Amino acid sequence: MDRQRVNLFAINLAGRALPGSKSRLIGFETTASKNKGFKYRVSNRAAFFLKLWLVSINYSEKVAMGRVVITHSTYVEGLIPWLKALSEEKNIQTITPAVIRRVKGHCPELRLRITTPIKGGFKLVARLGSSAQEVFVVTKLDEASLLKRLNHSRPGVQKR
Repeated sequence: MDRQRVNLFAINLAGRALPGSKSRLIGFETTASKNKGFKYRVSNRAAFFLKLWLVSINYSEKVAMGRVVITHSTYVEGLIPWLKALSEEKNIQTITPAVIRRVKGHCPELRLRITTPIKGGFKLVARLGSSAQEVFVVTKLDEASLLKRLNHSRPGVQKR
């Protein structure tokens, strides 16, 4: 966290503190200057707590949304937008597309099917045409909840 961002945040928090007095927050001090107006100083202790608070906010924002691991150069067509929409769900941590295989059957449109529970989540199979791709989802959801979210996150389907 850079010092400038912390100082700008401190100015917003110190806001209405009188010149020359310390605010009741964790160590912000305002001083009056003839040439430059008000100056705000942040004690080291206040800077530490601000950094800790800002990092915790950034961490909570990242935890709220899962991530899609992009490792291959080839994916089943239309899979990545569907997985990115699914990753916005709250309890989904990681989605990893894996091996693509040729299969005997033919699937005219993209489908995602839950196949196997794994430790910490589920294995899914994405089917389109004569291709099948494994997808691993790390989540705290049960199978029924994940299936419901799969159906609601599909691109092109209106959400109710």
